Amino acid sequence: MQKPSRCLLFFVCAWLSHLHAAPAEKPATAPTVLLIGDTVARQYSGTVGELVKGNAIVDYLPLPAGSTSALDEFKAEFSAKAPRYGLIYFALGPEIARESATGDKPQFNARQLRKLLEDLFRDPSAMKQKLIWATAVPVPEGLSGFPGGRLESYNEIVANLAYNRRALLLDLYDYVRLRRADLQRPGDFMLTTTGVELVASVVSNKIQEVLGEDNRPDLPRVLVLG
Repeated sequence: MQKPSRCLLFFVCAWLSHLHAAPAEKPATAPTVLLIGDTVARQYSGTVGELVKGNAIVDYLPLPAGSTSALDEFKAEFSAKAPRYGLIYFALGPEIARESATGDKPQFNARQLRKLLEDLFRDPSAMKQKLIWATAVPVPEGLSGFPGGRLESYNEIVANLAYNRRALLLDLYDYVRLRRADLQRPGDFMLTTTGVELVASVVSNKIQEVLGEDNRPDLPRVLVLG
């Protein structure tokens, strides 16, 4: 009986090693974040995306503050997009409480705000996404279109509903209020360049922290900055 050649033995060993080799791991996919807000959130959304680059992908969805039809379109778009994301960041914006140009009513009243949040996040136990809700940044006292106390009452609605919706509450109102001279433009609620950088840093840090945490899903996640 002839002995197998060395070349044949080498081929057989190489083939067996290939069969038992561990399958190559698929590259990890970065988690996706849906950032919802008004013009203030739009200011820092791009910077947030840069700060979490490599750890997460951030998309921005503008929050409407107008007609009922605009709200219906927004809800439909949100419902279609939400399942794609691992985290949803909802930032209340000052513009949501601004009075309309022709009347004394806000473009988006408190009842609409509460209903919007209840509709978007109707069943928190069934949602797979992690949630961060941010309060609206303050407006200067006496700014036209913003009666005293209205924005604060809207922030209170968000804070109260956040607990029941198991959302982490990020209090940007107090964070900016205590540093208003540096973070907001004079006589306006829009952020300065420094404000964009600092708020984006706070938001991005919280996004990365929440994406990386392994807390029990049945417990609310609440944080107040101030």
